[in-house]
Amino acid sequence: MNWLSIALITPITHAIANHMDKYVLSKYLKNAGIGFLVIFSAFFSFLCLPIITLIYPAVFAVHVFDAFVLAANGGLIIIAYILYFIALQEDEASIVTPLFQFIPVFGFILGYVLLGEVLTRHQIGGSIIIACGAFLLSIALDGSKIQIKKKVLFMMLGASLLYAI
Repeated sequence: MNWLSIALITPITHAIANHMDKYVLSKYLKNAGIGFLVIFSAFFSFLCLPIITLIYPAVFAVHVFDAFVLAANGGLIIIAYILYFIALQEDEASIVTPLFQFIPVFGFILGYVLLGEVLTRHQIGGSIIIACGAFLLSIALDGSKIQIKKKVLFMMLGASLLYAI
């Protein structure tokens, strides 16, 4: 297997998962909302926990502070999922999913602000290209009107920021 095939596995599986999320939200959970999907995802994690414990029993040997950090991270991810699902209810997966490209942009910004990292011209240029692309994706042409899909854009910016944190 060559390197290109291996490199394409992640984007392909993410695309499948995002379109499945959109399908489930629009077909089966139209009236139920996103809460059911979030609870179902959490329940699935609890089903995997005994298997993980059997494979690696020391998984629960975590210090209190580390457990707090892991729990806070889990809470941020759940909030990010909720924001993503709200955006996915508003628009198509082909519009919403590319906005996840803001995760590295926020990573650059957080690294610069919190860690004192120095950004290269390539990082800054790539961030500007991603911001321009996100702006273009969030434009809705309605006849002769040009509108910005603010809700989708802000929900995905929030989700990307929480992932980056």
